[in-house]
Amino acid sequence: MEKSVVLRDGSVLQIFRPRGENAAEILEYLKTIGGETHFLLMDESEEEERLILEENLKQERGGVYSGRINGELACIFSLGCYPRRRLAHTGEIALSVRRKYWHIGVGSAIMEMLIELAKEASLKNVELG
Repeated sequence: MEKSVVLRDGSVLQIFRPRGENAAEILEYLKTIGGETHFLLMDESEEEERLILEENLKQERGGVYSGRINGELACIFSLGCYPRRRLAHTGEIALSVRRKYWHIGVGSAIMEMLIELAKEASLKNVELG
């Protein structure tokens, strides 16, 4: 699912599903935001990240998404859906936003999309990861 959202400051957030070729850019983004927050887990190499992104595209429900503003990676977010039947009604969300894009509506746009994705996946419970 690709989507464009106009933010409070008039800029446009372009949401897309990242692919393996985005791995280096995503790792650079993660290094940057790792210094902006204490709540980020990241220790993959570029090749590991490339494989994770390609596997993500095979998921039928949820997945990893990224957003760009003026060509720069501004956010990454995900909805993980449990594959086991007894847990299939529960999912987990995670999100990050580059500090320079805080307070203009990126987080709100991400949450709206995550809620939409959760509904499409028929989830009843969503937990913050």
